[in-house]
Amino acid sequence: MRRQTQVAAAAGGSTSPLRLHGTDGTRIDATRGRTLYRAPLRADHTVQSAFRRVGRLPNPRAGVDRLRYALETSRRWKPALGRVVGRFTKTNVFRVDDRTLVATVGTGLFTSHDDGRTWRHRTDLPASASPMGVLPSALCVDGDRIYLGEYPFDDDVTPRILVSTDAGRSWSTAAALPWARHVHAVQRDPYTGDVWVTTGDRDDESRLGRLRDGRVDRVGGGSQRWRAVELAFTPTAVLWGMDCGYATENHLFRLDRAALDGDSDGDPDPTVVHTLADSVYYSAAFTHDDTRWVLFSTAAESGTDSTNPDAETSVTDRARVVVATARSDYTDWHEVATYRRRRAPTESVPPLSALSSNAYVFLAAAGDAGVLVNPFNTVRDDGHVRALTVDHLRTCVS
Repeated sequence: MRRQTQVAAAAGGSTSPLRLHGTDGTRIDATRGRTLYRAPLRADHTVQSAFRRVGRLPNPRAGVDRLRYALETSRRWKPALGRVVGRFTKTNVFRVDDRTLVATVGTGLFTSHDDGRTWRHRTDLPASASPMGVLPSALCVDGDRIYLGEYPFDDDVTPRILVSTDAGRSWSTAAALPWARHVHAVQRDPYTGDVWVTTGDRDDESRLGRLRDGRVDRVGGGSQRWRAVELAFTPTAVLWGMDCGYATENHLFRLDRAALDGDSDGDPDPTVVHTLADSVYYSAAFTHDDTRWVLFSTAAESGTDSTNPDAETSVTDRARVVVATARSDYTDWHEVATYRRRRAPTESVPPLSALSSNAYVFLAAAGDAGVLVNPFNTVRDDGHVRALTVDHLRTCVS
């Protein structure tokens, strides 16, 4: 399980932890706090290469909030806070094209048109947005359109899907989702061109749909099996995992494309292809030698899920990565990495336990280099960017 190869050292060659944001096949984007770093992704992925500083995102706040946010995200003070509550991230960076990046920092939405060296504030997200503003899966590019799904926590706020047609300089509402609490993912299906949307969190708020003509057309919803974060697309099916922190079992589902546009009046019936103990968050998919590979990662969660009807606390201590291929029709899954969540001192103090950070494994498909994995807030390999090579993955599934 530990034979994955480190493809890049941390910023400046140090061991400081980084948060992976993605790769375009030639370079890797990552952040530490609000500072953007980059490393080349070489064909020889066994060669280490240090991340180098590119630029720094602005502080999105004003007044007292500005000072507090600076402390929470500064290189000096954030590690100290992390030792109390666990590591946390407040930044998302999304690559649009060779020169254009979009970022969310707290409630601020920013763009860069010089590959991340300088940034401009463009609009604000809802005041109750998540610390990162949106989830890492909430932006996609569809031709000249950029879509972004909002993530408010306030039940009185209607989440929207925003759209930009001028490379992120201005934004408008593409669709409002009054039936959802917040948007988990906005993704373009590479096989059909459809833009898919996932939402949560209560049963009636959990839905998969496709963005069409200013609305999200329902594919399925109404229970926790439709509470998904990031989808994975294959030529024959759409796959996802349940994001339900209070469930004893979180299923992985395969929905065959043949069932998407049938004549049935009800929701299609996805097939359960695997079961995991923890919430499923992120996905990566790539094709190698005509075989489609799909990976999912789980989260190790701490604290209370406010949407749990039984109001029970969910605490888990392992974040995992699993893989399957088209050769088994995505029914044969293998665990390829496991990371233990770092325990925080706040967990032993009930009033403060909700402040404890979760552990995640961020993923990014890297073509022939396999998949990049980035454990976050974990005991081992915390903040390192590593590759699960195709050869390693092939050994795991054989």
